[in-house]
Amino acid sequence: ASEKGWNTDPFELEAMDGYLYGRGVSANKGPVLSIIYAVKQFLCKSRSSKDGPSVNVAFLFEGEAENVSKSAFENLQKVVRPNMHWFEGTDVIVASTTSWIGETRPCLTYGMRGMINLSVKVVGPTKDLHSGIDGGVFNEPVTDLVKVLGTLVDGRNQILIPRFYEGVRNPTLAGVPARNDAMTKVDECEFSIKKYIEARGVPGINHKSAEELLLSQWCRPSLSIVDIICQKPSNFSVIPKDAEGKVCIRYVADQDHRLLKELFEKHVKYEFAKIQSPNSLQVVCRSHGSSWMGCPQSHFYKVAEHAIKAEWGEEPLYVQDGASMPVTATLEEM
Repeated sequence: ASEKGWNTDPFELEAMDGYLYGRGVSANKGPVLSIIYAVKQFLCKSRSSKDGPSVNVAFLFEGEAENVSKSAFENLQKVVRPNMHWFEGTDVIVASTTSWIGETRPCLTYGMRGMINLSVKVVGPTKDLHSGIDGGVFNEPVTDLVKVLGTLVDGRNQILIPRFYEGVRNPTLAGVPARNDAMTKVDECEFSIKKYIEARGVPGINHKSAEELLLSQWCRPSLSIVDIICQKPSNFSVIPKDAEGKVCIRYVADQDHRLLKELFEKHVKYEFAKIQSPNSLQVVCRSHGSSWMGCPQSHFYKVAEHAIKAEWGEEPLYVQDGASMPVTATLEEM
């Protein structure tokens, strides 16, 4: 971790004004330690009681959450599958990387979006050329790439790929918490558009209410162009011989990731063909992570809700998470 931007040493835990500051305090050392100490307390109480429950707890620490390569997921399966005896008879999986919508009301997460990472690359001449000598003479890769990427979303972030929203339901917050109506009215003290804009530092958003914003994050797909790169840093005189755009799609449980990849590639190739460029186009899926949807009506959610209410003095909010944690679906399938 770079120490730039930190007011304290990121590798030394500091407590200030009721908050803890340090590398990984919220994601994910803090949540991991909270589970470890909760299990420790539970086991100590169980051993001190003759009638205490007997339970086995297996911990799986996975440290490649930010490594979006296919090998990250493959490596996880290679480690877990030969050691499935550790997880025989598993009744419930508890994940530590989830979010609250604010800072005071506890939340129970029961759904996360999936993720598809793709690259779109336009390849032109065999070498970089000079903008003064060669500019305007041929179809430039960066220009072609920008034209294609510009057809993916409109000015309101609506995805323009035909059939992309096929099967996606139009949810409301009244239907999000499947077991109560705690989220039918969002408490502005806990979450508001103003707070969101200030925290993110964005000049504005495309939603008029907190409800619309949360639904967009949780229950609707998104497409983000996260990077545009050339082979090497350029100055104003160099026309790069190729250019690559990186695209991240976050999809919901109603969608099929295989169909989305197919629709994306078809759309990009169609738009590139319209340019009538002699350059070549390459579309590659770099990695994929499954969406996940739990069952809030289950016994385990009821137990978790009861425990949270006993500790915090109020019922938790049932929420979904716009982020992706493929390991959850992977472990559930295994």
